[in-house]
Amino acid sequence: MSQSSSLPPLPQAFRAAVGLAAEAVEQARHLPDRAVELPMLAMSTALQLSMRAQQRFARLAAKGDEILNHRPATDDPPEWATFDEPPPGFDKTGPSRFDVISGEDGEREGGGQAGSGDVDGS
Repeated sequence: MSQSSSLPPLPQAFRAAVGLAAEAVEQARHLPDRAVELPMLAMSTALQLSMRAQQRFARLAAKGDEILNHRPATDDPPEWATFDEPPPGFDKTGPSRFDVISGEDGEREGGGQAGSGDVDGS
């Protein structure tokens, strides 16, 4: 497309606006074909935005923890957290209740069948 040398060139913003209008018309012609895709596109976009928001929230919470605690956030349990000690007389080295099955036939040391439901082997 050539312009006559007597006409001044059109501003670039105007030419871009005409191009945008032409693109909008072309996209509008394809809209009925794309109508089937729109619900899935909307759902995937919403899920993507939700995931980004969750990630940003987690980063902000970690940064807040770091500032409030004056130390980096870790997944280690805090120093004040205590866990129950095993009861007195508990033998950690002996077999567990799950280890009492002996032999390939699935019999327990008490004579019961494995999986019979009895816990004490009688």
